[in-house]
Amino acid sequence: MREAQLAARDDAARFVNDKWETVLGEVSAGIALHLNLPDPNAGTGRQHE
Repeated sequence: MREAQLAARDDAARFVNDKWETVLGEVSAGIALHLNLPDPNAGTGRQHE
């Protein structure tokens, strides 16, 4: 069990910067598709950096 907890913590630390891009990227693409707008993820990459 300890190994699984450490692995989960390591994954969280490794993906901390990409979590919002992953979640919001999928959501914003779906909204754009539904509203017949251009894909917001087709730009130049991360907009907040």
